[in-house]
Amino acid sequence: MIDFTKIKDVITILPLLIIYILPGYVFIGVKNFITNRKQVEDKNIVLKSVVISYVIINFERVVASHFFEFSISSSKVILFTFFFSILIS
Repeated sequence: MIDFTKIKDVITILPLLIIYILPGYVFIGVKNFITNRKQVEDKNIVLKSVVISYVIINFERVVASHFFEFSISSSKVILFTFFFSILIS
């Protein structure tokens, strides 16, 4: 039997998971493109993406806390995170 409450919980947490995976993956992809490396199959790409995204988001949180209130679910913060991950790679 399918438990719809668990599916609903996964759907509500999915945007947060994407926020913590996608910036790191973009960082790795842009870095590989700039350094002209081929994308090799990596078993730990998700773990690397999460770690890089975590560092990027926490750095933004420290810097942004001096200027405005930081909320990870804000669309402005999400866009800034993606642009920042591209910029620093």
